[in-house]
Amino acid sequence: MTRKSLEKNIKIFPFYRAFSYDFLFLWTISIIYLTWKGLTYSQTIYLDAIFMLVAFVLQIPLTKLTQKMGRGVSIRLAGLCCVAFCVIFLVCNNFWWFALANAFYGISASIKNVCDAEILALSLKKLGRDKEFSKIEGKGTYWHYIFESVSAILSGYMLEYISPYAPVVGTLVCSCILVLLSCLLKDPKDGELLEELKNIDFDATEEHKKPILKSPVAIEYNMSNIKQEIKLQAKTRKRKSKKDMSYKDLLKDKFVISMMIFCFCYYGIMSVYSSLAKVYYQDVGTKAYMFGYIFFGFKLVTAIASKYQFKYELKRGVRSLIIFAVLTIFTFGMNGIMATINPTTVVSIVIISCMFVIQNAIRSPYRIFVKNYINISSEKENLTKVLTLYSMAEYLGYSFITIIVATVLDLTNNSFATTNLIITAIIAIPMIISIIVFVKELIKKYAKKQTIIRDDMKDDL
Repeated sequence: MTRKSLEKNIKIFPFYRAFSYDFLFLWTISIIYLTWKGLTYSQTIYLDAIFMLVAFVLQIPLTKLTQKMGRGVSIRLAGLCCVAFCVIFLVCNNFWWFALANAFYGISASIKNVCDAEILALSLKKLGRDKEFSKIEGKGTYWHYIFESVSAILSGYMLEYISPYAPVVGTLVCSCILVLLSCLLKDPKDGELLEELKNIDFDATEEHKKPILKSPVAIEYNMSNIKQEIKLQAKTRKRKSKKDMSYKDLLKDKFVISMMIFCFCYYGIMSVYSSLAKVYYQDVGTKAYMFGYIFFGFKLVTAIASKYQFKYELKRGVRSLIIFAVLTIFTFGMNGIMATINPTTVVSIVIISCMFVIQNAIRSPYRIFVKNYINISSEKENLTKVLTLYSMAEYLGYSFITIIVATVLDLTNNSFATTNLIITAIIAIPMIISIIVFVKELIKKYAKKQTIIRDDMKDDL
């Protein structure tokens, strides 16, 4: 793969990321749309559980399949699954059809959560720019939430004044754009080396090097990078047996175990905050078009946090994850307490809304931080497997918590207060213990390397 193609990947990736997360337009009014279609609150949340269970069950088989197909083909398939999701939402009314749509979404998420991060990480590594991962990932996530905040306002008006189907059509258009952008990304294949490089004599005299410097290979690659690439691949081949670990071996690694437990807890609880926010604002009588303005504000906060998260990381480092975990537990607990007292008073609405703002501010940076640590800390041979385990932990946490939330809402007649307090009680202790162990492992094995990399980015601030 040429240097030009790698640089093109990095330029396109932020735009791809902007359309790859969630579903623009539909996400904000999903509960309103599905209840209009005849579903209950709990059924809409069960759909989320189905999506994540499918993603969890199929993660390893799909990862193996994507390794055979290639990352480029895989993310295009993921985009087509998003298109299928939107089409089913447009034409169907039955819960089980919506379940099928969410299964397509689960397949898409399983593929994207591994492949797109690898495309960016490997493209940067081949260019010697791997320290820029969190900055570029943050930029793409920033644009996603900017688009989502704008679409949040538009979707409310589209639903109220045009048609309930209008936001779904908008989502379908965005999914088609995602497919087009995925076609522009190329797979930076592992161990790729042009055949011409094998015959280069790096010990030749300057006079004998001149023809090499004028060759097509030298035009695309700096000579020092060529030499470094050859040495790196030779070294990798010799040590592959030691570095290439099985899933069973990785699950014995304290770093991987603690990371998975934390991601299970954190993503599980953070995956339902938006659904609970929609339940809360619908319960207090918020009009459909106002949902757009409310979630516009939330997504704008998330966008800004995503773009500037690396500045915060420079100051706090891996300990920022502990701060995020504590804030998460605090905000869910506070929402439960305030809703128990009186959810409809001005004071309660203001405080609960502030807690939602904090949740939106910390959700996205956490994922960027963790993926960055995984990309830096994992051996190249194990990167796909560690990302797969990371994704599975998130999906399992998501499905587990959504099933609990849906069940509690059914049993308590949609009690926002009880739901918040119960999931806080379930998650608090395992989350805090796992994040402390995870951070200790990072500090012990990888934090020094990470600090150097982050310091190198200070010139970009």
